[in-house]
Amino acid sequence: LPPKIGVHPGHGNYRHAMPCWAKKWETAGIKWGGGFKENPARGLDYIYGFIVLNDVDTGIPYVMMDATWLTALRTGGKSALAAKYLMRKDATTCAVLACGKQARRAMDAFREACPQLTKFKCWDFYPAATEKYVAEMKAIYPEIEIAACASVADAVKDADVLQTSAPTTATEMSAITPDMLKPGV
Repeated sequence: LPPKIGVHPGHGNYRHAMPCWAKKWETAGIKWGGGFKENPARGLDYIYGFIVLNDVDTGIPYVMMDATWLTALRTGGKSALAAKYLMRKDATTCAVLACGKQARRAMDAFREACPQLTKFKCWDFYPAATEKYVAEMKAIYPEIEIAACASVADAVKDADVLQTSAPTTATEMSAITPDMLKPGV
C-alpha cells in the first residue's frame, strides 16, 4: 500500500487515490474516495468512493463497486477496535462527533466491541443530522442512552472516548482543547 495521493480542488472538498497490490490474490486496485463539504446541505452524503480491482496479468478490471458503505464500515470498525484496546477500563461515555454513515457503522461496532459504553453524546455540524442520527440509533439501541448535543464542547464534556467522522480540516475540531478532556481520553 503506497501512500495516498490527494487532490484538494477547493471549497473544502478532497479526493484521495489509494492504490494497492495484493500478491496473494494476484490483484491490484484502487479506491478513489473523498469528501464534499457542501453535500450534507444538499441532502447527500459527505463521503463518496469507488473501488476498481484489476487482474495483475491482463489489467482487466473484474470488480467495480461503490466504496461508500465499505468505507463507513471500515472506519467505524477501526474506531471501535481502537477504543476496545485503548480506553480506560471504567469508560462508559462516548462522544460522537459528526453523525453521518461512518458514525452509524461506528455505533454498530462500538455496541459489539465495547458494550460497557452505555452513553453516547452526539453532535454534528448540521443540527438536523444530529437529531436524525439520535432518533435512528435510539430505535436500534433502546437499551443505551443517546443524546443530542448543541456543541462540540457539550459532546466532549465528561466523555471517556471520542469518536469522530469529521474531516480533519473542520475548524470545529480545533475547538477541542486538552483542558476540555478527562484524563485518559
